[in-house]
Amino acid sequence: MASNSVTRTAFVTNVMAFVNQYGLDGVDMDWEYPDPGASADNFALLMDELSQALRAEGKFLTAAVVALGYTGDGVKPEVFDDIDFLNLMAYDKNNGDHASYQFAVESIQYWQAKGLSKEKTVLGTPFYSRPGWKKYKDIVAIDPAQACLNTLSKDANGNVISTNYYNGIPTIAKKTQLALDTAGGIMNWELTQDTNDDFSLLKAMDDTIKGNPIVACDGNEPPVKPDPDKPAPENSWHADVIYVGGEIVVFEDKQYKAKWWTKGEKPGNPHGPWALIPDVSEGPQEWVATVTYTAGMQVVYQQMIYEARYWTLGDTPGKAHVWLEIGPVAPPVKEQVLFDDFSYQSNSDPALTESVWSLRTWGGGPGVPGASWSKDNITFTADPNDAANRVMTLHSTTSGKPENTVQAEIATKDRRFLEGTYAARVKFSDMPLGGAPDGDNVVQTFFSITPLAADNDPDYSEIDFEYLSNGGWGVPEHVMYTTTWETVQVDPWLADNLHTYDRASYAGWHDLVFQVADGEVKYYIDGKLFANHGGHVYPESKMFIAFNQWFINLQAVDSTETRIYEQQVDWVFHQKDTVLSPEDVKAKVEKYRADNVAYKDTVK
Repeated sequence: MASNSVTRTAFVTNVMAFVNQYGLDGVDMDWEYPDPGASADNFALLMDELSQALRAEGKFLTAAVVALGYTGDGVKPEVFDDIDFLNLMAYDKNNGDHASYQFAVESIQYWQAKGLSKEKTVLGTPFYSRPGWKKYKDIVAIDPAQACLNTLSKDANGNVISTNYYNGIPTIAKKTQLALDTAGGIMNWELTQDTNDDFSLLKAMDDTIKGNPIVACDGNEPPVKPDPDKPAPENSWHADVIYVGGEIVVFEDKQYKAKWWTKGEKPGNPHGPWALIPDVSEGPQEWVATVTYTAGMQVVYQQMIYEARYWTLGDTPGKAHVWLEIGPVAPPVKEQVLFDDFSYQSNSDPALTESVWSLRTWGGGPGVPGASWSKDNITFTADPNDAANRVMTLHSTTSGKPENTVQAEIATKDRRFLEGTYAARVKFSDMPLGGAPDGDNVVQTFFSITPLAADNDPDYSEIDFEYLSNGGWGVPEHVMYTTTWETVQVDPWLADNLHTYDRASYAGWHDLVFQVADGEVKYYIDGKLFANHGGHVYPESKMFIAFNQWFINLQAVDSTETRIYEQQVDWVFHQKDTVLSPEDVKAKVEKYRADNVAYKDTVK
């Protein structure tokens, strides 16, 4: 759009009509992100034309920009004259401590060194955490003390979770003071994630600007929760109250029914005046001889379900007439699992042929047009670090031309996989073997996919771990992508997906897990939550499981020397319709290995 003067002008015209229709003060441009080069030129042309139109009517033009780095050069200094201010998105630096105070300082320094004036510099702050993408208000709801901290490591039930990093009140106040001293303003993403009480981050900003004390965090101790004790239930047991048979009381979070007249005797003694009322919210429980049961209550005894015909205490099910036999307990659901230790002797091993796997030999995408795919690029060898173990290796080779470029892929023969837990132990590499020239845009993967039948296929699904050791797709350095796809249009290219990335080296072995359940796809790397995608990208059709290694293009390295890139896989695991934590997966794999189970496939 921006590269064409006709479509650019049409866009500006439409934007101005929208601004005037709704009486807006101006426009904020959020182009993520114009890259250096032609994209930067087009961005500058668009901003200039939009600025002229807005200023002619006394309107504002602002833009959201990357905090710093490579794509920052996609915003030319000449754009500074067109805007009223730039919103520096000084967050999402990584998938951990993504918005530190130092990162804010560096972002301001970066843009002002490029020529942005102090008055046009607006510092951006996040009202959410990473890697969990938790809203600040939800974090404080767990414990108001979190308002004065920057990390969250337990959920509302006290369970340990992957550490979430965010900006609490002290950091927001400090960043606000930084903006007062070195910038023209401060902004946030975004307001609905804030609280509306004394723990509000927006209030902390306002108090700092006005010079008011930050009351919520002004002492040495963080704020405490309001009294967590719930009001005592109206029917709580009291020692000085007289109870008669049939009355129900609550004592130590359990319900009891009086058997007869009683006063001062604590509930809990099965031979006393109080009968424990069993909790049947989760179905029949094991029969307990000291518990009183009334008509209609069900229990489990020796794998059979019984129902009480009337009041009973101590009568054994199956022997006493008081118990009506209902039937056997339903057998446990058999786990549907795919596990492969990749202990094959070669790519022609009969066990591999009879397994779920297919080694690709046919052409086509992804990757370099004209490149081939060979099963010979997939081998099985002894693990150099463990003589008792074997690993699968994918090799992709090129000498710089499509005709001598060979890629590798292994995938399941059929589509049986949708919801559940997927996992693999994968070794990524940053450099080709043997000291050959480095720099090719190679992609190393673990993924599940429903093939694309046609452009914008509504049944298309894909869930990816993709490691680009030399960058690609506009990123110049190491980058790990997790991408969840709704669909895609190939020509012209139009992607509909959600993705999360980390610009860092992932060379070496990593445990990769993704969970598909309850409308969310959660990605983990080495036990830590990396991304959480949901909404319209949630997969809708059964998929293959696959690993491949391929080249985006061959323009990055000017050499005819052969380069061989290597990706290795230790094992793969999937359990259908079950959410397992990374720790659970690791325990299951260790159990399979301890039991000498090299391959298992019970997924239907």
